[in-house]
Amino acid sequence: MKSYIPFLFAVLFSGMALAQDYCYLVSFHGDTLKGETLAYKDPILRSPYFQIDEQEVIWDGVKLIRNEHGVFANVSHLHRGDERYAMRIKTGDISVFERVEMDIYGRETLPSRLDANEEQALLATGELNYLMDETGRLYKPTYQHMKAMMGGSEMASAHLKRFRTFQWVKRGLAYGGGGLLAVSFLSMTGGFVMSPQLIIGILMSGGSFFLNEPMNDMRWLAVDSYNAGTTSSP
Repeated sequence: MKSYIPFLFAVLFSGMALAQDYCYLVSFHGDTLKGETLAYKDPILRSPYFQIDEQEVIWDGVKLIRNEHGVFANVSHLHRGDERYAMRIKTGDISVFERVEMDIYGRETLPSRLDANEEQALLATGELNYLMDETGRLYKPTYQHMKAMMGGSEMASAHLKRFRTFQWVKRGLAYGGGGLLAVSFLSMTGGFVMSPQLIIGILMSGGSFFLNEPMNDMRWLAVDSYNAGTTSSP
Protein backbone atom coordinates (compact mmCIF):
# COMPACT_ATOMS: atom_id res chain seq x y z
CA MET A 1 0.00 0.00 0.00
CA LYS A 2 1.36 3.38 -0.97
CA SER A 3 2.32 5.71 1.86
CA TYR A 4 1.35 9.35 1.49
CA ILE A 5 3.54 10.71 4.31
CA PRO A 6 6.17 11.92 1.77
CA PHE A 7 3.36 13.59 -0.16
CA LEU A 8 2.28 15.57 2.92
CA PHE A 9 5.81 16.82 3.52
CA ALA A 10 6.18 17.69 -0.17
CA VAL A 11 3.03 19.80 -0.09
CA LEU A 12 4.20 21.54 3.08
CA PHE A 13 7.65 22.47 1.80
CA SER A 14 6.44 23.35 -1.71
CA GLY A 15 3.94 25.72 -0.12
CA MET A 16 6.76 27.35 1.87
CA ALA A 17 8.79 27.79 -1.32
CA LEU A 18 5.86 29.26 -3.24
CA ALA A 19 5.23 31.76 -0.48
CA GLN A 20 8.61 33.28 -1.32
CA ASP A 21 7.86 33.50 -5.07
CA TYR A 22 5.26 35.31 -7.16
CA CYS A 23 1.69 34.18 -7.75
CA TYR A 24 0.28 33.78 -11.23
CA LEU A 25 -2.98 33.20 -13.07
CA VAL A 26 -3.31 31.66 -16.54
CA SER A 27 -6.52 32.21 -18.52
CA PHE A 28 -8.04 29.81 -21.04
CA HIS A 29 -7.00 32.34 -23.71
CA GLY A 30 -3.35 31.85 -22.75
CA ASP A 31 -2.85 35.16 -20.96
CA THR A 32 -0.72 35.12 -17.80
CA LEU A 33 -1.04 37.55 -14.92
CA LYS A 34 1.60 37.73 -12.19
CA GLY A 35 1.40 39.35 -8.79
CA GLU A 36 2.35 39.20 -5.14
CA THR A 37 -1.03 38.01 -3.83
CA LEU A 38 -3.79 35.86 -5.27
CA ALA A 39 -7.08 35.10 -3.53
CA TYR A 40 -10.35 33.37 -4.39
CA LYS A 41 -13.53 35.34 -3.68
CA ASP A 42 -17.08 33.98 -3.65
CA PRO A 43 -19.44 36.88 -2.89
CA ILE A 44 -23.18 36.35 -2.54
CA LEU A 45 -24.40 38.75 -5.22
CA ARG A 46 -21.92 38.01 -8.03
CA SER A 47 -19.99 35.20 -9.68
CA PRO A 48 -16.90 33.82 -7.92
CA TYR A 49 -13.62 35.36 -9.08
CA PHE A 50 -9.89 35.38 -8.48
CA GLN A 51 -8.14 38.55 -7.40
CA ILE A 52 -4.45 38.84 -8.23
CA ASP A 53 -3.19 42.03 -6.63
CA GLU A 54 -5.79 44.57 -7.81
CA GLN A 55 -7.01 42.67 -10.89
CA GLU A 56 -10.14 40.48 -10.90
CA VAL A 57 -10.83 37.52 -13.21
CA ILE A 58 -14.12 35.59 -13.22
CA TRP A 59 -13.61 31.92 -12.30
CA ASP A 60 -14.75 30.39 -15.60
CA GLY A 61 -12.02 32.24 -17.50
CA VAL A 62 -9.23 30.84 -15.33
CA LYS A 63 -7.27 27.74 -16.38
CA LEU A 64 -4.44 27.59 -13.81
CA ILE A 65 -3.38 29.53 -10.74
CA ARG A 66 -0.48 29.45 -8.35
CA ASN A 67 -0.75 30.93 -4.88
CA GLU A 68 1.20 30.40 -1.66
CA HIS A 69 -0.32 26.92 -1.22
CA GLY A 70 0.46 25.39 -4.61
CA VAL A 71 -0.68 25.12 -8.23
CA PHE A 72 -4.37 24.62 -8.99
CA ALA A 73 -6.32 23.79 -12.14
CA ASN A 74 -9.88 24.64 -13.07
CA VAL A 75 -11.41 21.24 -13.92
CA SER A 76 -14.98 22.45 -14.53
CA HIS A 77 -14.75 21.44 -18.21
CA LEU A 78 -14.46 17.81 -17.06
CA HIS A 79 -17.69 18.14 -15.06
CA ARG A 80 -20.14 19.75 -17.50
CA GLY A 81 -19.24 23.25 -16.41
CA ASP A 82 -19.73 22.78 -12.65
CA GLU A 83 -17.18 24.88 -10.77
CA ARG A 84 -14.48 22.53 -9.49
CA TYR A 85 -10.75 22.78 -8.82
CA ALA A 86 -7.82 20.43 -8.32
CA MET A 87 -4.40 20.89 -6.72
CA ARG A 88 -1.18 19.58 -8.26
CA ILE A 89 0.27 17.07 -5.80
CA LYS A 90 2.95 15.52 -8.01
CA THR A 91 4.93 16.99 -10.90
CA GLY A 92 6.36 14.96 -13.78
CA ASP A 93 5.88 14.10 -17.43
CA ILE A 94 2.44 13.19 -16.16
CA SER A 95 1.38 15.36 -13.22
CA VAL A 96 -1.18 14.32 -10.63
CA PHE A 97 -3.98 16.57 -9.37
CA GLU A 98 -6.35 16.06 -6.44
CA ARG A 99 -9.81 17.58 -6.12
CA VAL A 100 -9.86 20.33 -3.49
CA GLU A 101 -12.17 23.08 -2.30
CA MET A 102 -11.05 26.51 -3.48
CA ASP A 103 -12.93 28.03 -0.54
CA ILE A 104 -10.18 26.41 1.56
CA TYR A 105 -7.10 26.71 -0.67
CA GLY A 106 -7.97 30.14 -2.00
CA ARG A 107 -7.40 31.67 1.42
CA GLU A 108 -4.25 33.27 2.73
CA THR A 109 -3.88 30.59 5.44
CA LEU A 110 -5.00 26.96 5.61
CA PRO A 111 -6.72 25.29 8.58
CA SER A 112 -4.33 23.35 10.78
CA ARG A 113 -4.14 19.59 10.18
CA LEU A 114 -4.31 19.22 13.95
CA ASP A 115 -7.77 20.79 14.09
CA ALA A 116 -10.53 18.19 14.23
CA ASN A 117 -13.12 20.07 12.20
CA GLU A 118 -14.88 19.88 8.86
CA GLU A 119 -12.41 22.17 7.07
CA GLN A 120 -9.43 20.09 8.18
CA ALA A 121 -11.07 17.05 6.61
CA LEU A 122 -11.15 18.87 3.25
CA LEU A 123 -7.37 19.19 3.01
CA ALA A 124 -5.57 17.18 0.30
CA THR A 125 -4.59 13.63 1.25
CA GLY A 126 -2.93 12.24 -1.87
CA GLU A 127 -5.86 10.91 -3.87
CA LEU A 128 -5.32 10.69 -7.62
CA ASN A 129 -8.33 12.44 -9.21
CA TYR A 130 -6.92 13.98 -12.42
CA LEU A 131 -3.87 13.71 -14.67
CA MET A 132 -2.12 16.35 -16.77
CA ASP A 133 0.06 15.40 -19.74
CA GLU A 134 3.10 17.22 -21.12
CA THR A 135 0.89 19.52 -23.20
CA GLY A 136 -1.02 20.78 -20.16
CA ARG A 137 -4.22 18.92 -20.96
CA LEU A 138 -6.18 17.47 -18.05
CA TYR A 139 -7.87 14.07 -17.96
CA LYS A 140 -9.90 11.98 -15.58
CA PRO A 141 -7.81 8.91 -14.58
CA THR A 142 -9.88 6.33 -16.43
CA TYR A 143 -8.27 3.15 -17.67
CA GLN A 144 -8.69 4.27 -21.29
CA HIS A 145 -7.04 7.65 -20.72
CA MET A 146 -4.18 6.23 -18.68
CA LYS A 147 -3.52 3.44 -21.19
CA ALA A 148 -3.33 6.01 -24.01
CA MET A 149 -0.97 8.21 -21.98
CA MET A 150 1.31 5.49 -20.56
CA GLY A 151 1.04 2.60 -23.00
CA GLY A 152 4.71 2.95 -23.93
CA SER A 153 5.85 1.91 -20.44
CA GLU A 154 5.78 -1.82 -19.80
CA MET A 155 5.87 -1.36 -16.02
CA ALA A 156 3.10 1.25 -16.06
CA SER A 157 1.00 -1.01 -18.31
CA ALA A 158 1.38 -3.86 -15.83
CA HIS A 159 0.06 -1.70 -12.99
CA LEU A 160 -2.80 -0.53 -15.20
CA LYS A 161 -3.78 -4.14 -15.88
CA ARG A 162 -4.00 -4.72 -12.13
CA PHE A 163 -6.04 -1.55 -11.78
CA ARG A 164 -8.38 -2.83 -14.50
CA THR A 165 -8.74 -6.17 -12.71
CA PHE A 166 -9.66 -4.45 -9.42
CA GLN A 167 -12.09 -2.25 -11.34
CA TRP A 168 -13.94 -5.21 -12.86
CA VAL A 169 -14.05 -7.04 -9.53
CA LYS A 170 -15.47 -3.92 -7.88
CA ARG A 171 -18.15 -3.61 -10.53
CA GLY A 172 -19.02 -7.29 -10.25
CA LEU A 173 -19.40 -7.07 -6.48
CA ALA A 174 -21.43 -3.86 -6.66
CA TYR A 175 -23.80 -5.02 -9.40
CA GLY A 176 -24.10 -8.56 -8.04
CA GLY A 177 -24.68 -7.37 -4.48
CA GLY A 178 -27.16 -4.76 -5.63
CA GLY A 179 -29.09 -7.38 -7.58
CA LEU A 180 -29.28 -9.69 -4.58
CA LEU A 181 -30.47 -6.84 -2.36
CA ALA A 182 -33.18 -5.90 -4.85
CA VAL A 183 -34.42 -9.48 -5.18
CA SER A 184 -34.35 -9.95 -1.39
CA PHE A 185 -36.42 -6.85 -0.66
CA LEU A 186 -38.92 -7.62 -3.44
CA SER A 187 -39.47 -11.10 -2.03
CA MET A 188 -40.28 -9.82 1.49
CA THR A 189 -44.06 -10.05 1.21
CA GLY A 190 -44.67 -10.79 4.88
CA GLY A 191 -42.27 -8.27 6.42
CA PHE A 192 -38.54 -7.82 6.83
CA VAL A 193 -36.53 -11.05 6.90
CA MET A 194 -32.74 -11.21 7.27
CA SER A 195 -32.25 -13.98 4.71
CA PRO A 196 -28.90 -15.49 3.66
CA GLN A 197 -29.44 -13.90 0.25
CA LEU A 198 -29.79 -10.47 1.84
CA ILE A 199 -26.65 -10.95 3.95
CA ILE A 200 -24.60 -11.98 0.91
CA GLY A 201 -25.91 -8.95 -1.00
CA ILE A 202 -24.88 -6.62 1.84
CA LEU A 203 -21.40 -8.18 2.06
CA MET A 204 -20.86 -8.00 -1.69
CA SER A 205 -22.02 -4.39 -1.99
CA GLY A 206 -20.02 -3.27 1.04
CA GLY A 207 -16.95 -5.22 -0.04
CA SER A 208 -16.77 -3.33 -3.33
CA PHE A 209 -15.80 -0.15 -1.46
CA PHE A 210 -12.68 -1.80 -0.03
CA LEU A 211 -11.24 -1.96 -3.56
CA ASN A 212 -11.10 1.85 -3.91
CA GLU A 213 -7.75 2.11 -2.11
CA PRO A 214 -5.91 -0.61 -4.06
CA MET A 215 -7.30 0.86 -7.28
CA ASN A 216 -5.89 4.26 -6.31
CA ASP A 217 -2.57 2.61 -5.42
CA MET A 218 -2.30 0.93 -8.84
CA ARG A 219 -2.91 4.23 -10.61
CA TRP A 220 -0.25 5.91 -8.48
CA LEU A 221 2.23 3.13 -9.21
CA ALA A 222 1.51 3.42 -12.95
CA VAL A 223 2.17 7.16 -12.91
CA ASP A 224 5.34 6.78 -10.83
CA SER A 225 6.64 4.05 -13.16
CA TYR A 226 5.93 6.11 -16.26
CA ASN A 227 7.58 9.24 -14.85
CA ALA A 228 10.61 7.23 -13.79
CA GLY A 229 10.99 5.94 -17.33
CA THR A 230 10.86 2.28 -16.23
CA THR A 231 10.08 -0.11 -19.05
CA SER A 232 11.15 -3.47 -17.53
CA SER A 233 8.65 -6.04 -16.29
CA PRO A 234 7.74 -5.95 -12.57
